[in-house]
Amino acid sequence: MCKHLWDVVQHNSESIWITWIYQYRLKRSTIWTANPNTGSWSWRKILQLRNQLIDHIRCTVGTGATLMVWQDPWHPFGVFIHRFPQGPQVAGIPLEAQLSVVIQNGASNWSAIRNIQNKVITDTLPPLEGADRICWNGSNDFTTREAYHLLGPYQIARNCFILWLAILERLSTLDRAWW
Repeated sequence: MCKHLWDVVQHNSESIWITWIYQYRLKRSTIWTANPNTGSWSWRKILQLRNQLIDHIRCTVGTGATLMVWQDPWHPFGVFIHRFPQGPQVAGIPLEAQLSVVIQNGASNWSAIRNIQNKVITDTLPPLEGADRICWNGSNDFTTREAYHLLGPYQIARNCFILWLAILERLSTLDRAWW
């Protein structure tokens, strides 16, 4: 699942599945703002993993052409729409706006700074150079091994599962055996 999430984050266009995800599941949103309550079981599990992996992913802003202002975690605040839900209306910048629309020649191009939240955002805008990149913290290259070690503590231990069955009185015992 982690590998699939990483492929969606990287927008690996060589994969037919990734192309399908962007056309039919994400449409005008990103993996970070997609609704976790819709879709198949595997899609919902991928969306659950994003909350655990977002701290281990960093965006390097280049031209800003592939990153969305409100829906991508390009800023230290993370995904802006989660932090500032009224941001698109207050700033006058559409929800689907690319970062290159807001930052031009290293300076912010916000239509109006109406409150302190927008001031904080614009004071920390990076200059735009090169291509946008999404990197894995640590080795910069995503590996399933690193993701496994990262998510290892979240796995359900066998003992916890057996205890859960015992609490629900569903543990296979001789009393419950079919003869």
